[in-house]
Amino acid sequence: MEMKKDGLEPDHRIWTCFVRAASLSQCTSEAIVLLKALQDTGFSLPIRLLTEKSDSLVSEVDNCLEKLGPLEDNAAFNFINALEDLLWAFELQATASWVFQLAVKWSIYLHDVFRVAEKD
Repeated sequence: MEMKKDGLEPDHRIWTCFVRAASLSQCTSEAIVLLKALQDTGFSLPIRLLTEKSDSLVSEVDNCLEKLGPLEDNAAFNFINALEDLLWAFELQATASWVFQLAVKWSIYLHDVFRVAEKD
């Protein structure tokens, strides 16, 4: 909120930093504090992915990736990797899977993606 008071609007770089920091937090409460701070700036998607089971979240992530795609400095790639790390840290593999599928849909990963059918 202090950023907004100073006239700075948080953008995808701030979102990515906060999501990455939350994914690396040693305890859940620290991660939640970071994500709630992000929510207070008006970007609630990451914390909602952890706390809600809504079909509308799929379209929200999809819209977010669409907006980030054309931005400079690999915005979508960096954000999606931070988000995937966060979801895996919270053991939300199913959510991480459909987020990954959306990233593939938007061609965020520039190389071919291969799936391992069995532990190999």
